[in-house]
Amino acid sequence: MQHRVIYNEGAQTLRHVPVDRRGHVVAVGSATYTLVDLRETTTSGDRVLASGSATVGAVSTLLTTAAGAGVADPTLVAVTSATGITAGHTYAIQAIDGRTESFVVERVSGLNVYLAHELVGDYTTADSVVSVEITASFPSTPAADETSLWDGGGPYQITWEYTIGDQLYLVPEIIWLTRYSVQPFVTPHDVLLAYPTLGSRARLRATIDDAIAAATQDYVAECESASKDPTLFRATALSKVAVRERAIAYVLDWCGEAEPAQKHEDAWRRYMNQILVGVPKTGSVTVSRNDDTAAAGTTRRQQQRFIRRS
Repeated sequence: MQHRVIYNEGAQTLRHVPVDRRGHVVAVGSATYTLVDLRETTTSGDRVLASGSATVGAVSTLLTTAAGAGVADPTLVAVTSATGITAGHTYAIQAIDGRTESFVVERVSGLNVYLAHELVGDYTTADSVVSVEITASFPSTPAADETSLWDGGGPYQITWEYTIGDQLYLVPEIIWLTRYSVQPFVTPHDVLLAYPTLGSRARLRATIDDAIAAATQDYVAECESASKDPTLFRATALSKVAVRERAIAYVLDWCGEAEPAQKHEDAWRRYMNQILVGVPKTGSVTVSRNDDTAAAGTTRRQQQRFIRRS
C-alpha cells in the first residue's frame, strides 16, 4: 500500500488495516510504527522522522439485529452503540464462531450503520463490530518541507509492527509527499448522462460511485506513471470523458457484461493515450495538411476525418 501526504497541510493521519497471512482482517490489541526518510542513509540522524505506539481503534459493540446476506438490507448493521464509528473508515464484524468480515462505513444514522458494500456472511446479535484500523501521524515539519518536493517528494516509509497469534508482522508501506489531492473527476449524473440505462443494470450488484472512485484512482496512477500531475488535466473535457468511460467499463464488467465493457475500456485507453503521449485515435494517421502525406516521406494517401481529399 502507498500513502499520499499533502504538502503544507500539517500533520496527517496514516491508516493501516492489519491482515494475517490468510488474508483475513484482524483487530490487533497493540502496534508500533517507525517512520523513516528512505533518501537518508541508515546511519543518518535525519533518517527516522517518528516512531512509537500506533493508535488502535476502541470500537467494540454488539449487533442488535441479524445482519448480512440473509436480511432484507445486507448493507445495514444495527449496533448497540455507534460511538466512534465514522464514515469512510474500516471496521469488522467478529462472529462468535470465529469468522471475521471487514467493511467500509458509508454513513451512520443513529444506531444504524450503512456499509459501502453488502455483507457476504450472516451474523446474529451474539456477534460484534470492532475497530480494525491502526493509525499514526506523519509530522507537520516534513510535510511542509518544500525542498523534499524538489527531491521527488520521497519516498518515505512507515513500518507497522504487531503480533497476530504468535506471529510477528513487520509491514512496510511507502509514503509520497505531493502538492495535490485528487477528487473524482465526474459525478454519477455524468456517467448516467452518457449511459442512461446503466443504473438499472448495476442495481444491487455494483454502485456507480465505486466505479467512479476506482476509475479516478486508475487515472491518477496513469498520470503518475507518465510523470505528469493529474491536476493539470482536471478541467479538460477529455479527462472527464476518459474517467467516465473507465467507470462505465467497471460497472459493466462487475455486472458480467464483458463484451460491452471492452468497448468502453478501449475508449478509455484511446483517451488516456491522447492525454499522456499525444497518440492519435486508433485507425488514424497524422498527415500533412498541404500534400496529404504521412510523416517520414510516405506518399500513400491517408484517409482521415477533416483531411482534404482530391
